[in-house]
Amino acid sequence: MTTRWQVPPDLFAGKTVAILGSGPSMTKEIADAVQHLPRICARYGCTFALDADMVVAVDDYPNIGNPIPGTDGPDTGFWPYALENFPGLKITASESENLPPEVMFFWHRWELVTVSTVPSHIVEFRNNYMSAIHVAEQGGAKKILLLGLDPELYDSKYGIFLTAGIKQLTAELQAKSIEVERIQTLEDAQKYAPPLPGESRPTATDDSGSL
Repeated sequence: MTTRWQVPPDLFAGKTVAILGSGPSMTKEIADAVQHLPRICARYGCTFALDADMVVAVDDYPNIGNPIPGTDGPDTGFWPYALENFPGLKITASESENLPPEVMFFWHRWELVTVSTVPSHIVEFRNNYMSAIHVAEQGGAKKILLLGLDPELYDSKYGIFLTAGIKQLTAELQAKSIEVERIQTLEDAQKYAPPLPGESRPTATDDSGSL
């Protein structure tokens, strides 16, 4: 049975937190560039960073969907993979007897996304990546980096308005003085990497830390 859990409000207090997705823009090199920061993975984003702090997957066991990145599938289920391979904190939106106590049950917000106002078009959905962002937000992050996020491709494939959802959520976070930056290239990610030994250069952040 899953264990009920709440995000400690000071979990990421004042820190920059990286959210790792599994979109085509994600690579192991990009994930490694921010490995000194707290990292939250959205579902199979954890395949790029098995040493990340936590992974978020909304659905119950076995959680069959998109296959492991780099494979043709079929997907045998996210939870069997995560339970065997990911040692960090595992979070789901399902209070389930199908998952062991090491998996934390956390209530995941349903997103009400305004696609258009004239005509009025509002959709409601939950999403692994957006849930991971909310964990960082509720944990007190001062800045959130979005890596491996390719909502345009997700929308075209599944007809879900993730691009609009991310835009709306970003505006909500910025209104709370939380910075949000989408990272799409290794060069962008390396701005947040610590200097190499003997190298002196300004970096985009110096507030490293993990759970």
